Amino acid sequence: MRGYITKRGQSYRVEIHLGYSPDGKRLRHRKTLSTKKAAEKYLRTKLDELETEGSIRTRSLDTFHALLTRWLDVCASQRVRAKTLENYQGSVRRYVADHPIGRQPVSSITPADIQTLYSEMLERGVGPHGVRKLHAVIRQALDQAVKWREIPANPALSVDLPKAKKNREMRLIAPADFPKFVAAALEEKRNGVLWVLALSTGMRPEEYLALTWADFHKDFQKVTVNRVLVRPVKVKEGKPHWTFEAPKTKKSRRTLALDPQLGKLMKAQRAQQNQEKLKAGSAYDDHGLVFANELGGPLYLANLRNRELKRILKRAGLDEKITPYCLRHSVATSLLKDRESIKVVSSILGHASIRLTADVYSHVTDDMLEEAAGKLGRRLFGGV
Repeated sequence: MRGYITKRGQSYRVEIHLGYSPDGKRLRHRKTLSTKKAAEKYLRTKLDELETEGSIRTRSLDTFHALLTRWLDVCASQRVRAKTLENYQGSVRRYVADHPIGRQPVSSITPADIQTLYSEMLERGVGPHGVRKLHAVIRQALDQAVKWREIPANPALSVDLPKAKKNREMRLIAPADFPKFVAAALEEKRNGVLWVLALSTGMRPEEYLALTWADFHKDFQKVTVNRVLVRPVKVKEGKPHWTFEAPKTKKSRRTLALDPQLGKLMKAQRAQQNQEKLKAGSAYDDHGLVFANELGGPLYLANLRNRELKRILKRAGLDEKITPYCLRHSVATSLLKDRESIKVVSSILGHASIRLTADVYSHVTDDMLEEAAGKLGRRLFGGV
């Protein structure tokens, strides 16, 4: 706790920093005295008094749930995307708001309290991912409480987290089946080229659903990814059911080269869309989207997956449980197995780092290491 004395004309003002208000404003204790000696004595006495009460000033009315809510409103709302904020709020609402820990004063929260909450969540069937997601909120909120000098230390740092489940084996389209998938996709009356583009570029679904015609370079030789389509978890009255946001990382902003054949398909897509515009007339709400519904609005990924993608997979004789993200994984796996540089693959995928690519596709790189070791062994010890 810090205190200062400043001269104000013929008097001296004592100021002590006490922490922050619920809206993040600094709280101070101030008193003006006539002499410097009196000010120094008052400062020492007041600091001793506050130290006796506790070196950290806490608000007894602030419950654990109130702190989390305040952190979400004041801090998280300025740092994270709208959809992430809604997910955070949902976790707190489901697991903390009605739990006994939510009614405890922040100053009384212990690592054991938080550990008990997580254990009960696991017993209720919440997976490790759900626990870890809530922990991210709790840890950051308590970190902020420490900065606000409301608690002396963060109890969440002493909690054991459940181990994340290993990724289930990815469902992939084998490179040999790529032509079958493309042929089946192009039989669709609408959006067939969407799936071809997905399998050609490895884009995330939220990226290709946000593409506009302006994102394509001359003659469709390249395309630039610079935004994503976001659909709020809860739609407020009078607000759009979707919005566009910047990608999470700088690396996600990227320009990808396109195969000339894909460029021809994109031209055909634009021609088809122009016909739909003429048919819809003034009802067409043009957002410049490459992949839009008949009236110009963005497409719903869930509908695309449950209707079009499953139909395409069935037509091609492929695993119908393959998802839009599986197409992205298929692209990456195919490139890595073809000995493409992991740096290049990471750039194509828009990963924040090469390490992330290596972690996600460790099953592929491990196989490549074993194969390389086998080749080296044959050179050293003979054999085919």
